[in-house]
Amino acid sequence: MRKKVLAPLLCSTLLLTGIGAYITADALDWAPGILTTQQKSGFTTGKAENFVSPAPVGDPLKALNTKAPLPDKAQLQQQVAEQVEAIKEIGWTSHVKVIDTATGEVLVENGASDLVRPASVSKILAAMSTLQTLGPEYRFTTSTYLRDGELFLTSNGDQLLTTGASTGQAQGGASLQDLAQQTAQALKAQKVNSVTLRADTAGFDTEPELKGWMVNGNRPYAGEIVPFAVNEGRVSEYAFSYEPDPLGRAVNDFAELLKQQGIEVQVGEKVAGKGVLDPNSNGQATADEKPTADGCIPLAQVRSVPIYMVVNQMLEESDNTLAETLCRAAAVKAGEEPTFAGQIKHVKKVLSDLKIDSNLYKNEDCSGLSNADKLAPELLIQVLQKSLDPNYPRLRPLLDGLPVNGFTGTLRKVLAQEENRGRIYAKTGSLGNAKSLAGFVITKEGRTLTFAILNQGPSEAGAGMGNTILHNIVVILLSL
Repeated sequence: MRKKVLAPLLCSTLLLTGIGAYITADALDWAPGILTTQQKSGFTTGKAENFVSPAPVGDPLKALNTKAPLPDKAQLQQQVAEQVEAIKEIGWTSHVKVIDTATGEVLVENGASDLVRPASVSKILAAMSTLQTLGPEYRFTTSTYLRDGELFLTSNGDQLLTTGASTGQAQGGASLQDLAQQTAQALKAQKVNSVTLRADTAGFDTEPELKGWMVNGNRPYAGEIVPFAVNEGRVSEYAFSYEPDPLGRAVNDFAELLKQQGIEVQVGEKVAGKGVLDPNSNGQATADEKPTADGCIPLAQVRSVPIYMVVNQMLEESDNTLAETLCRAAAVKAGEEPTFAGQIKHVKKVLSDLKIDSNLYKNEDCSGLSNADKLAPELLIQVLQKSLDPNYPRLRPLLDGLPVNGFTGTLRKVLAQEENRGRIYAKTGSLGNAKSLAGFVITKEGRTLTFAILNQGPSEAGAGMGNTILHNIVVILLSL
């Protein structure tokens, strides 16, 4: 039995290489990303009519209006300074940086290099790491292989698997039903009608959760970090609570789908190992039913939507589970350990590669759930600017995923009046004593500014004021 359990660890590498209102409302990401009122993006459900374009107003970030006048710097600095002083009255601090997007000229700077608790604006770094490492068109592969009469289900990070039939990869996640049909056909071709089904985790779930999440009470806001799951392991399609064993649920769902295809299935224990996800894999796979040197027989595979679509969903919905899984997939691709420490090590490596000071990033996780997370507003400004740089085309989809006020994601109901709608492209963040927003704003005169505002305090007691000051600074920028 030991031979059967350990052997798949050698097979996986071969298989995967060859196979306004928002400031007072917790429901708009002023909670840890889980209480958003927007439904999940349509591509994960196969319902095209639910899909919302990430750039509903034509994406003005693609063509900056450099003819629009710059704001009066002295006046802007005075207005922001008044807000910074006001928040000090409750023991909070406001850390702000605003620059002209086109020229990089600094307009406002207050504590921009200070390490501050970021909450969900951390997900900007998760998007950066994922896109720069994997590339926008990368796709997760979920596949099956046979060895010594046992069937193994494995993947390299797909959290958006569905159990229904695929309706097209532009709108629907990869289908376990399709995989079951292909697998059953391949099994029957091998004259196999009865199998023991195991999950091959390939070591991806070495650390499924951060211990600090439980300590600070944020554990309910993310699912386990596992190599594959149906609908992120949510208890139902649009629910914001998670299965205690999302991997086990996916395996059991797949077993039932195989039974419907006439295959007798018993579910066995999962198999785990280190380093079996080939860091050189490009996410593509083949299933030619030819035994490998170790006797593994690839059977079938399905592939996810392009990774940029998953990144978009993560940013729009402030999805903690996707943020951590994407970061882990990128880290594993780069040869790091499948742990939170490995994820952070890789994010810092990507920052260094982009010539950004990695000392400005001191997070413990990629989602921003940990109370110990720290980063500087200056870091966010630099990453956002890199996403506009034509020298870094892999980062461009990061902009498309930023929520847009009045239209998408956690900014859908924010400052949605006609005169303001579609002028803020930004990531929100809120956890207890941390209120943050970072992205781009288009002034009344049509000038695009890059900004990062991180407010923090000693306790949750001043959270309302923290939100109010954040809102006031954004309104100031809109009015310029």
